[in-house]
Parts: sequence; structure tokens; C-alpha cells
Amino acid sequence: MGEQKYSEIIRSENTNKNLKKDDLPLIRWYEENMTFETLREADEWVYSDTFNKIGYDYDGYKTTDPKLAYALLYHLIRANTLGTETRKVYADEKLVDNTNVYMVWVK
Repeated sequence: MGEQKYSEIIRSENTNKNLKKDDLPLIRWYEENMTFETLREADEWVYSDTFNKIGYDYDGYKTTDPKLAYALLYHLIRANTLGTETRKVYADEKLVDNTNVYMVWVK
């Protein structure tokens, strides 16, 4: 059986002109070094630990594992739709030393 791959694209027509690239260095980042084989493992890891820290201990999350970024983004947006929180959630990726770094942060 070949290697399994997963990808998803999230697009938004809503652009925030108040967000500047100069704001990114001011964010308190949590940098994750873990990687997981499945989205389920990544989801459990993010929901049991990281989700509770973003917006409180840290403003943002950086990882090289897209599954972790996706899981965190999902839970942050889900919290907004449930009405338990009303934070603006952002996500981006950039290439650093030939490695994709995925970033999720709140304001």
C-alpha cells in the first residue's frame, strides 16, 4: 500500500486590512516540534494541550506538521461558532530553510 497523504485548502474571501505583517513578531508563539502520522493523533494532541493555551499563555502556534495546524484551526473556529469564544483566528504558512512552517494565531 502506498503512502497516504492528506491535504485541505481553506479559503476566505474576508481579508483583514488591520492585520500587518509587522504584527507577527509581537505574537507570543508556541513552537511545536512534534509530528504525527494521522490527523486523529494530531487532533487529540492539540485538543488536550495546545487548544487550551492559545489565547491565554500564547497568542500563536507554529509547527511543521500541517495536521497539527489544521486541528488547532478547526477547534478555534469551532469554539467561535459554538459561542463559547469570539476571537479572530488567522492562519498562514511560510517557507523557512526549505521547510514549510504553519502558523495559527488569535487576536
